[in-house]
Amino acid sequence: MKMHLTFKQLLIIGLVASSLLIMSYGYGPASVGYACSGAPFNTWACSSCHYGGTFTPTLSIQLLDSNNNSVSTYQAGHHYTLNINLSSTTGPTPYYGFQVTCADSSTNNNINTWGTLPIGTHSATVSYHTYIEHASVLSSGIISIPWTAPQAGTGTVIFYCAGNIVNNNGQASGDNPTSNSITIPEFQSCNLSVQSTIQNINCFGTDSGAIQISIQGNSSSTTYQWYGPNAFYATTNNISNLYAGVYQLIITSGNCIDTTYDTVSQSNVTVPSADSINTFNISSLSYSFNAVQPQNTTQFTWLFGDGSSLTDTTSSAINHTYSNAGTYLVTLILKNSCGADTLTKTIQINPLLINNSLISNTESILLYPNPVHKEQLVRINGAIFKNISIYDLFGRQIHNVNVTIQNNSALLNFEITGTFIIECSLTDGSKKSLPIVVY
Repeated sequence: MKMHLTFKQLLIIGLVASSLLIMSYGYGPASVGYACSGAPFNTWACSSCHYGGTFTPTLSIQLLDSNNNSVSTYQAGHHYTLNINLSSTTGPTPYYGFQVTCADSSTNNNINTWGTLPIGTHSATVSYHTYIEHASVLSSGIISIPWTAPQAGTGTVIFYCAGNIVNNNGQASGDNPTSNSITIPEFQSCNLSVQSTIQNINCFGTDSGAIQISIQGNSSSTTYQWYGPNAFYATTNNISNLYAGVYQLIITSGNCIDTTYDTVSQSNVTVPSADSINTFNISSLSYSFNAVQPQNTTQFTWLFGDGSSLTDTTSSAINHTYSNAGTYLVTLILKNSCGADTLTKTIQINPLLINNSLISNTESILLYPNPVHKEQLVRINGAIFKNISIYDLFGRQIHNVNVTIQNNSALLNFEITGTFIIECSLTDGSKKSLPIVVY
């Protein structure tokens, strides 16, 4: 039997539908049978009615634990809070409406484990699903709803939420709806066994540390998140070029999450160093070299600038005799396991201006001690002395020496340091010359 509706009957039906829509504006759509949370089992959407607003709506959803921390998994029977945040940066003074439901991800079965609902909200059932929604127009876009996780074995759940930012004109115009969802897997106890092999830092302040990870019981979907000093972040299983500090690793394997902490330590050894190279002229062509204040040095390499060298010695002081006068660049390389440091010093060796033939036939004359410390007495024996003169290597006479002659001996007291020539004039008219080093 066919039913023919009159214009009047059609008008009445339209008025009833319009009334339901207007009622849903203030009291929530599920209260009049409309499910529009954005879930795949909903056939209605808020945008079917609300339109034309100048708002820019954003909707975020978080599941918070008892310490108000956002969680990415739930544990059966634990208490949580679903936090909904609706906001807009444009438009007139905003007011808010929302609708949210929870279902398991595999079968879309209803998860009705809501707690005591906040003021201004209520629950309603549409097609065997429970919806939490506004009971009146809300002045705040932040809605916090208690939720208890379902029994173990439920698996992953999904919260579907629709939000509507409205101008509160009592109509469906001038509004902007939006929707969002979050997926929360059920927590699984971890059977992961994580072993770390740490390479500590041998040289202070360097980035030579490393951590290698070995995991038992992981699946092919394992991911890694490393956090460490100086905003360090990495997503590989093994990490290197590390500075000293504590490194946190978050391992996700399927729905299993584990966290480990590894500490990379460092030694106090630094790159070797020294203040300078000290030189001392032993004789005209012989020099003593030593490193001043060497630190953390295990090997010394000396390059004397004349083609000769002494490599990898443990001595910080060394003697060297040059073959000829000239200018030489002396190089010292200090080494240890952390690296090396290089110092240089230029020395000038001047030619001996006193004729070497003068320094002869002195077998019968004894000069001691030689070398001698400044202000220490020097004794010369073996001849009858008439006069004693002191010269530097350039032949200039030196007067900063106290000389006392007693027949066949003489006492000298030097007030300066260096290499000098002692010229002895004897009573028989001959002269004899001897070198001396004063330090």
